[in-house]
Amino acid sequence: MKYPLLLAFLLSSALFVSAQKNYKPGYVVSIKGDTSKGLIDYKGWDRNPDEIHFKSDVNGNLKTYTSADLNAFGVTGLEYYEKRTVSVSTDEIDINKLSTSPKVDYVTKTAFLRVLTKGPSLTLYSYIDDLKNRYYIADNTSGETEELGFHMYIIGENVSVQTVYRFRSQLENLAQKFNKNTPKLENVITGANYDETDLVPIVIAINGKTDKQFTTTNLFGIRFYGGLAAVNNAVSFNGTLTFANNNSIFPKLTGGIDFIPNKVNQRLFFRLEISATGEKHDLYSTANNGGYTGTSISNTLNYSQFTIAASPEIIYNLYNTDKLKGFIGAGFSFNNAFYNNYKTVTNLSNISTLVQNKYPDFLNTFVSFPLKAGVLLNKKIEVYGAYSFPVQVTQYTDFSSSAKSYQIGFNYLFGGK
Repeated sequence: MKYPLLLAFLLSSALFVSAQKNYKPGYVVSIKGDTSKGLIDYKGWDRNPDEIHFKSDVNGNLKTYTSADLNAFGVTGLEYYEKRTVSVSTDEIDINKLSTSPKVDYVTKTAFLRVLTKGPSLTLYSYIDDLKNRYYIADNTSGETEELGFHMYIIGENVSVQTVYRFRSQLENLAQKFNKNTPKLENVITGANYDETDLVPIVIAINGKTDKQFTTTNLFGIRFYGGLAAVNNAVSFNGTLTFANNNSIFPKLTGGIDFIPNKVNQRLFFRLEISATGEKHDLYSTANNGGYTGTSISNTLNYSQFTIAASPEIIYNLYNTDKLKGFIGAGFSFNNAFYNNYKTVTNLSNISTLVQNKYPDFLNTFVSFPLKAGVLLNKKIEVYGAYSFPVQVTQYTDFSSSAKSYQIGFNYLFGGK
């Protein structure tokens, strides 16, 4: 079959282009405080980068910088980082890995912290590594930078979880220091969660709404799409009722919505797709009748199927630029199938004919598991290949029928992000 080869080609192409560069306008600030404008290889970092790649212009030499070389760098309109030497907590917040001690250990590290918001009094940073998310607050009047504390540990024999919201008292103290401790702000701080959505507005309020914003306040985005595919549905039978494997190629209409947690880098998103397709199978088999001379059994089954499916998927862009993205995806497909008034006709030569209406009884609902790989061109045209693993579509003890599919298609993306 050519379809698996096409899917493998699209996947390998996506993996190949993942090594390519994605240059965005930006600037670096040297140890001496000199600012140089140029292009930064922007990766849409899920973790704070330890190094960046920079060149002065399109034809310039590529340079690699670490925190030993720079005080700060920025990707224009997207992200800004400042170097800070800070104490980094090393305790787990994964519920399955919690410590039984409230004691928190720290290591000292010089790192690029991402600036979330900055004003005359305070600067809020984020630092994300493989262990967890952390937030730091800098008192711009004293020059001190400290981690906003959020910790969890297990206590007692009943394994209850204790959560320490130290960051709330830290923010309350800062609000008092800068005379912003209003009852309204105090209520907000008391109920705040340890995330960017809650912390940024609090710091802005303490700064007196004079902050300079370095990140999009709402990173969540959505978009819609519609498309057309060619799908090859393959069915097979095994057991007492057998037919030769049969394929049916039909068009498939698709449409859906993408939920994008971070619309700046768009590295990962969740998709809900609705699709509709049909298929038609003409099946025939013949066999000797238990050794009786001159007799044989033949089975004929002709049926049509119309399927509507809802498919939640997770899609990851291995290569991620404005003009070209290479992706892979996987998910579930909840299928609702409708069938015509088919029948199985069994002929025993020269003896009898047996007609069984709606036999075999195919499942009206079943779940399949698709894999997908493809590319997105110019933010609008998505070209992909997909494969759905075989699933059982009958429930009999003496025979079984399974279905799988291959498809190639395209989608057109539109709407806001």
